Amino acid sequence: MNQWKIHYEQVTDFIDFLGDSGINLSHYRFKLPQSFINTWWELLEQNSDLDKRGTEVKQLHKQIKNDMARYNKEQDKNKKDKIEQKIRENIVKINSEINGMRDDYGHFCERALIYIDKLETN
Repeated sequence: MNQWKIHYEQVTDFIDFLGDSGINLSHYRFKLPQSFINTWWELLEQNSDLDKRGTEVKQLHKQIKNDMARYNKEQDKNKKDKIEQKIRENIVKINSEINGMRDDYGHFCERALIYIDKLETN
């Protein structure tokens, strides 16, 4: 997973660099087996589980920030306790979504390693 993360960051940095340089990456074609491409799109396409999880994390993070601001302004102890409880619940939800994202990426990395092993043996 650590090697995949490094690879992913390098590819992302390279794509950003090319975009900043005015080079459109869509001019390049990479030949990968269809099963691997299908797994790639299942992971990254719009409305994929990963996309939904990322959106949920962003929304929960925004809610936590808003609740923290409310918490700091609130004077009533009971209301503060309720806000704090909501913050804690949202943190648990974020952790759950992130664990799901790790599973999604892990599945993709397993498929990538299978593909790489096949390349090396051929």
